[in-house]
Amino acid sequence: MIGDFRLEPSDWVLIPGGEFWMGQDDGRDEERPAHRVWVDDFLLCRFQVTNAEYDAFRRATGRPMSKHREQPELSRPDQPVVAVSWFDAQACCDWLAGRLGRSFRLPAEAEWERAARGGLEQKLYPWGDQPVFERENYGQRWRQGPEPVGSSASNGYGLFDMCENVHEWCSDWYDPRYYLGSPPRNPRGPEGGERRASRGGSWRHHIKIARCAARSSIPPQFCYADYGFRVACEARGSGCASLTAEAQRALRSAENILGNSANLCVLGVSAVNRPHSSSRIFRRPGRHEIVYIRDPMFSSPPANKGEAMTTARVHEARRFPTFGEPESNWSPDS
Repeated sequence: MIGDFRLEPSDWVLIPGGEFWMGQDDGRDEERPAHRVWVDDFLLCRFQVTNAEYDAFRRATGRPMSKHREQPELSRPDQPVVAVSWFDAQACCDWLAGRLGRSFRLPAEAEWERAARGGLEQKLYPWGDQPVFERENYGQRWRQGPEPVGSSASNGYGLFDMCENVHEWCSDWYDPRYYLGSPPRNPRGPEGGERRASRGGSWRHHIKIARCAARSSIPPQFCYADYGFRVACEARGSGCASLTAEAQRALRSAENILGNSANLCVLGVSAVNRPHSSSRIFRRPGRHEIVYIRDPMFSSPPANKGEAMTTARVHEARRFPTFGEPESNWSPDS
């Protein structure tokens, strides 16, 4: 953690490399044609960058406060930072990279769309094709500003607020005709342009949740009250820890048992073929509970405090307080 900027292993999801259908044939002109794209694996933060986290960056670098930072409905520490330009978002990623020696950056459009789909192919939204107005409490949400990050259910990859809350800057320049000739592997957008790409929905829009394929863009110097960002990281050689696929599946199972994971802080992680003594507990700083899951395949208790999170075959999931928990129990296996 750097100041209030949380970069815990449990905050990161490894998005697996592979092909997917990008775009939507019956969507807007700039979303056509739908086409097969390969994206290498990469890491993406589960949450949009918050006011508190962006404050840590600007205090360290002397960057000015965003223009809406003290506006009451936009100022909660756990709300996503808004009114940051593309240059601000890029500078924050560069600062993190310089401090930690890892390849932090904004996600490319193709990476963002693959992550938003959560493993579902050619569905309209991260959850499938169910209309947005049928989502729980849709009519009561986003009355005056964005929600605190992680307030709604995660997608299939364990990512929160994809396609909703605020627009998210991407690394690419924007071209509405780019799909007509984009490369089939790791597209990074055109060489130049006047607008930068962005993705996701907006608390200010009439329809608050965007389709996975929906594209948007504004000039990079603009600072709008519904524009924020999330951080990506190179998967190879970055040294940045992430949750295993087994842990991600187990977390989703725990969510079904315990409810919305916005109120859960974390995970213990252990692969099915590893001994209890190698399991560890992850805890998100500033919260006072951890979640652990017990799999029925283990007949004896683990050697360390807490039980192992393993596969999606969850037998029991419950919280317990962690005041005084030693930091060695918060870290992933080395």
